[in-house]
Order: sequence, then C-alpha cells, then structure tokens
Amino acid sequence: MRHSAKLLFPLALLFLVACQPEEEPIIDSDPTPAVDSVNYFAYGLANIDIMTDGKVDVDSKDPADYRPCTITVEGGEVFDDYEGRGQIRGRGNSTWEWYPKKPYRIKLDEPAPMLGMAQNRDWVLLADYRDVTHMMNNVGFTLAHVLGLPYTNHSRYATVKLNGQNMGLYMVTEQVEQGGNRVAIDPDGGLLLALDINDGPADAPSATNNFYSEVIRMAVAVKSPANPDATQLEWARTEFAQLEQAIVSLDWQKVNTLLDVRSMIDYLIVQEVIANVELDNNPSARSVYIHRDLGGRWTMGPVWDCDGGFSYNWGDMYDYWGWGHTYFENTRLLILGRQPFTGREAYGSGPSPFFSRLFGMPEFVRAFKARWQEKRDEMQEMVLANIDATYDVIATAMRADCSLWQIRNYNPAEQVSRLRLWLNDRFDYLDSVIAAYDENPQGGGTPTPNPSNEVTIESSLSYSVTYPQDGHHFGINFYPTADDCAVIEKTLHVDVSQIPALLAEGTLRLAHNQDGVLQWDTNASDAQGLGFWFDSEGALSPYGTDSSVYVELSYDDFHFILGKHPTQCAPRNYKVNIVLAYGNKAAQIDWNITVTNE
Repeated sequence: MRHSAKLLFPLALLFLVACQPEEEPIIDSDPTPAVDSVNYFAYGLANIDIMTDGKVDVDSKDPADYRPCTITVEGGEVFDDYEGRGQIRGRGNSTWEWYPKKPYRIKLDEPAPMLGMAQNRDWVLLADYRDVTHMMNNVGFTLAHVLGLPYTNHSRYATVKLNGQNMGLYMVTEQVEQGGNRVAIDPDGGLLLALDINDGPADAPSATNNFYSEVIRMAVAVKSPANPDATQLEWARTEFAQLEQAIVSLDWQKVNTLLDVRSMIDYLIVQEVIANVELDNNPSARSVYIHRDLGGRWTMGPVWDCDGGFSYNWGDMYDYWGWGHTYFENTRLLILGRQPFTGREAYGSGPSPFFSRLFGMPEFVRAFKARWQEKRDEMQEMVLANIDATYDVIATAMRADCSLWQIRNYNPAEQVSRLRLWLNDRFDYLDSVIAAYDENPQGGGTPTPNPSNEVTIESSLSYSVTYPQDGHHFGINFYPTADDCAVIEKTLHVDVSQIPALLAEGTLRLAHNQDGVLQWDTNASDAQGLGFWFDSEGALSPYGTDSSVYVELSYDDFHFILGKHPTQCAPRNYKVNIVLAYGNKAAQIDWNITVTNE
C-alpha cells in the first residue's frame, strides 16, 4: 500500500547566545596504577601445553562449549611453572571466524598466578595471526602503562600446544573483567561497560546485557554487574546517559565532575598514537571499555584490541591463505582528525560524539596538549625499548610461527623494523597535529536558549509525500524563504550558502531544544543530510521506536528534508524543533508539521 501525506511548515527562529564559566579539570596528581604483582616489563618465553579431556576439539567460542582440560606451563628461567585443571574455548570476533590460527580463552578451576601476572581464573591466549610483529597489543598496553591508565593488561609470550598439536606463538594476557586483580570495582555498585558494536543489540540480539545508549545511541554491553537484570540494565543506561549528555552539551563543569578527565585524555592519546580505527565507528565504537566504581567517576579503560591500528590495510582482512597482512603504510592517518571537534580529516566516519565533542571545550583541549607534551618523550622511549627487548626473546618463535602458518611473504625482523620506524615517524607527525588543535572551536561557550531574543517568521506550504512498497522512507525538500534566510544569516553571522559545507565538516552543529536543554544526538543521517527523528510528542526518538516525522538539514544547497515514518506516523499535527549552532550563536527553527493521509 502506498501512503501519502501533506505537511505544512510554519517556522519560528530564536536567537540563542550564552557562554560558559571556565574551570580547570579535576586531574589526580597520582592516578591509581594498574595492579602489578611483578615488574610490568618481564621478558621470557614460556611453553604452554593444553590437553582437553578425550582430546575433544576446541571448535566453538560459545561459553556453553568450554572443554575441560589439563594445562601445563613451563615458565623457563623467568616465570614460575604451573599445572592444573581448567576449561578452554574459543574467543574473539573476526580473529575467530576468519583465520586458521585461533585465539582462546582459558578458565582455571582454581585462581592462580600466570607468568608473573596476579592470580585469577581467567586468561586469554591471543593468536596474533594478523599481526606478524606479535607486538601491536603490546605497544598499546605499554603506552597505557606509561600513561598510568588503571588496570592495564600485561604482555607475556608462550609457544602453545593444543592436544599435542603445535599452535605457534601466542600472547598471554588478562581477561578484561571485574575482579580484585583485574578491574577492581565493586561487583554490585560498580559498572564496567563495553562500548562495542559487536556486543551491542544489533550484532548480539540474543544477549540480555546490552542496550543503545540514551543520548548518542552507542552500542553498549554491561560487563559488570555480571548478568544484569532489567533494573540493573536500565540503571546502567541512565547513569551513562548523564555523562553522554554532559559531553554532547559541552557542559565542562558537569563533565569534569562525572569523568576522570585524565583517563580520557590518556586513552585517546593511546588510540591516536597507534591509529586504532576501532574508535571510528560513529556513533558507536569497538573494543572500548569504561568503568566506574561505587561513588567514583567514570574512568576510561582498560585499553584493548590494538591490531586494527598501525595503518592496517583492511583490504587484507579476509586473508585465509597466509599471504600476510599489510601495516605501516601511512603515518598520517588520523583517528581524531586534524581538528577533533569537527572530525576534519578523521579516518572513516570519525569518532563518536562521545569522544569528539570533548574537544569543543577549551579546558579539555588545553589539558590534552599539556599531557602530550608531558609524556610524549617517555612514551616513545619506553615503547621502543620494550619492542627491542621483546623481539630479543621471541624472534625465533616469531619465525617459526610464520613457517607454521605459512605466512609466506613476511619477514618478522623486517616487520618489527617497520613498526619501530612507523612509531618514530608517528610521534613526530603528531607533535605538529596536536599543537594545532583549536583550543576554542566554539568561539566561546555552548549556546543556550534565550527566549527574550525570540524572532518569529510565519510560513506555510503543502507537500505530498509518497512511499515505495518496501516501506523505505524519503522526504520532500523544503527551501526557506528569502526572509527566513536573512534572519538565519543575521542570527548565525554566516551566509546560508556556506551552511552545507559547515555542516559537513562539523563546524555547524545541530541540536534539539527539549524543555530548555539542548540535545545534540542527531539520529537521522544519510548521504543527503543530517537531522532528527521525532516521536508523536515532538521529542527525539530513534527510527523504529516511536518515530513519526523527521527533519534533516541537507548537505547540498541550503534546504531541509522532511518526511514521515512509512507505517508509524499517525495523521495529526507534530510540533518539533531544530537548533542550528555556529560558534556561540544559534538559531532555533520550530516546525509545525501536519500529516494527513490521502
């Protein structure tokens, strides 16, 4: 059935100006270090032998398919030996599905230390099939350790046999989880969240621990509390939404109260140094962890999953045949962009507003620059020294691993040399990029409504909107009158012909005024424009929930695209608004949309 609608559009514009008081970040002078029972940099090569009961294959990563096994560890000259009972299963996403060398997760029957790491039951064996250097996660962890991010993983190495079969060289490290020797938060009152598309509602629809965040619509999975019920899930969503709203609203005082700012800066520095594209899945991310202890502030980390960085050529991702994967081709790739607030020149779709909007606050940008200057040389020195010391220990095992898995055209020594050169060039390049970050991209503060400056423009037009049989929505183009454009130009101090380009680069931003609070989470986006879906009451609503009508600002010439949901939009009048913000000025456009079916 085809549907059509008539839409009438009276407009009103508000002139909105405000500024925000300046406040220094709350940054601990001595942040809590990662739990570290021994020297963080311990160099040795262990041998691990795993034998499942009955030599049953480990062919699943489902938690229900753990295989009982006996685990024997020969620690060599550096680490203690271990022998005990446990279970093993597969783990990972692409690394499990696509590559012949598989990663594994081990759960010991009784907690025990492992290769000098603090005792626990849960351990991870990373295959590093894609990473011929076997050091990309190591580099990310080392950077995080130097910066003092709490609960940073350790890097240990072992050759592994499974049911008598040689599996090659693996990194052994901790499972990211709540625990006294892991992410040491209260098991009931603390929160450990994974901001990860793979664990979110779309990719893991049967999971009961995930949701889309309330403000930005990030895919989120609750890792602690374990097995959250509906009440705990909603509590986590509500608590996280407070931080989201503070960030997207550029509310520095509230951000500074809710967030450990130092941890966020350190976390983003790690991601930018290694050029980890897992951060650029706007509006979500992959493999990002954030935690909060009972009564504490949100804190970033632990850092995880770094082999998607280092200028990886994703065209090699589906390599099943051992031809190797290509890294280190581009030291100029930027994850945050040349100007992080706008995302200019950022990789792919750019980072989520959860990260980029922090750079709309001058205090955050200044703190970021200062932290880079403080730790830059130490990071470079420590990470390069660690690469050299690690290679001395695992070089022979690396060559054997390439031979075992028939990675035919890669020389480990050459790849490690390329890794060192890439990092040296990367640090030098980021010096100039970070120094050029705009410390005041907003022109001074976040715009807030000021009804005393209201200017109203009346206009009415009628259009018919039809929908194809498959239900895909599309809208009609609405062009403001010359008088409307003149008011917008006077309000924003910018020519309307420049607005599409400013929107595309992120300098001009869109918000929705909900009862005096600006909400910045644009939820309608396509190749034509950017805007909002609204529910029947005129509040923001993601498509498919209670979405009724949408309004987008076009990326082409200055006009709007308006339409309705193909099945859920009832004939009635809809009152909605969009705020166009540029610098410290904003224009609010109030739409009165009448939908009638023909």
